[in-house]
Amino acid sequence: LLKYHMHKSLFAVYVSSLYELKDVLFSLRLSWHTILGLVLGGVLVLWSFFSLSGFVFSLIFLLGICIAWFPLLHEAYTLFLKKREKESAFFFFVRDLQKQKNVLHLEKKYSGIAHQVEKLEKQYGLGFSLERVFSTFATEVENRLIQGAIAVAIDRKKQGGDFFDTLYLVSKATMQRNLLSKQMDD
Repeated sequence: LLKYHMHKSLFAVYVSSLYELKDVLFSLRLSWHTILGLVLGGVLVLWSFFSLSGFVFSLIFLLGICIAWFPLLHEAYTLFLKKREKESAFFFFVRDLQKQKNVLHLEKKYSGIAHQVEKLEKQYGLGFSLERVFSTFATEVENRLIQGAIAVAIDRKKQGGDFFDTLYLVSKATMQRNLLSKQMDD
C-alpha cells in the first residue's frame, strides 16, 4: 500500500481531494452568518464596480471577496473537522465493540457520535436486530466512511461472518488508509 501511495499520481491526489471537497460542500448547511458574509461581500464587490476606480477599487474588491468567502470556508473547515472527529470516535467505538462483542456492555462516551451510540444501545436493548440497529446508526451519523464500513459488515454477517470482527477490520483499514494519505500529503 505504501509503495502504491508513494507513486500515486498528482492527478489521483487531485481527484481524491475533489471528492473530499465535494462531500464537504454538499454537506454544508448555510447559517445566518455565512449568508450575511456572502451578502455583505457581494454588496462590497458590486459597490466597488460601480463607484470606485484605481487602487481603492482593488482594495474594496478584494475586501469584498474575502468577506464573502471567509464564512463559507470557515463553515467548510468546521464541517471537515467534525467529520474527522466522527470517524475517529467511530473507530474507537468499533474497537471497543470488537472486544466486548455486545452493544449493551459499552461504557465509554464517544464524542461526535455519542447521541447516535446511545440510540443504538437503546434500540438494541429493545430487541431490534443488529442489522437494523446499525443501518439506522449509519444513516443518522451521515458519514460515508462509516456508512460504507457498516454496509460491508452487514453484508459479511449475511454471508455467515462475524459482524464485529468485520466492522473492526474494515474500520481499521480505512483509518490506516486515511492516516497514510495524510502522511503522504504532508
